[in-house]
Amino acid sequence: MAAHYEKMGRTFAEKETFYKEEVNEFDAPEYFSEKDIRLYKYIGRWIQKALFTYIAKKNDCKKPLDDKPYQEK
Repeated sequence: MAAHYEKMGRTFAEKETFYKEEVNEFDAPEYFSEKDIRLYKYIGRWIQKALFTYIAKKNDCKKPLDDKPYQEK
């Protein structure tokens, strides 16, 4: 995972500057596969919500996590 950053650091150390072409390649957006997106949307979201709810209860949270006290009712 850090190899990408290490390569960019070595390039900077050798040339003492960043060139636009190299930065564009380094800074390109990462895309997730359709399978990964589906897994998160249908499974990961619920696991994450359950985990945060558990942590909130463990820390004596009295209001729901999606409470919006700043909104008028």
